[in-house]
Amino acid sequence: MKIDQTQYLNKSLEALFKDSLDAIVHINAGYRIIDINQAFVDLVGYKIDEIKGMHVDDVMNKGKQGSADQEITKKILKGDNYTGEGIRTEKDIHMV
Repeated sequence: MKIDQTQYLNKSLEALFKDSLDAIVHINAGYRIIDINQAFVDLVGYKIDEIKGMHVDDVMNKGKQGSADQEITKKILKGDNYTGEGIRTEKDIHMV
């Protein structure tokens, strides 16, 4: 069976997402969570069935008011690059 270039790219991206050592959350244009990888589960403690469909900033900024992280999310979704580190909230509300 021959796979076309689009299928190949999709499989490659899926493998990068699943196997990455970095925590990755896949969101839609409305900032809603579509999927997470295992590194995200290990870091934050949520499983996909607990947060799928939730707004990413509601999950990542739990317990923080007026977070600058929301501006970073908007920049990234506009296609801007962002490099940096941030403090995130784990499921039990301690910072990671």
